[in-house]
Amino acid sequence: PNPFRQQASFDLRVADAQHVHVTAYNQLGQRVATLHNGPLAPNEKHAFTLRGDRLSSGLYFIRIHGETFSTTARAVLVR
Repeated sequence: PNPFRQQASFDLRVADAQHVHVTAYNQLGQRVATLHNGPLAPNEKHAFTLRGDRLSSGLYFIRIHGETFSTTARAVLVR
């Protein structure tokens, strides 16, 4: 769910096996969590969770960067 209170979960599926970084940043561009940094198998659903228990309310950016793609998603933490 977005906005979220306790945790935000999302799934990722890659077409080709590759090294993928999944990182969360706050509004100031500071890294607040690394959710994954390593290889992902192709054509499988990979689940990731951003936990909000150590974060303050606000907007967060989830950056997903692989060898063949890059995307950014937003998540809003509300307390």
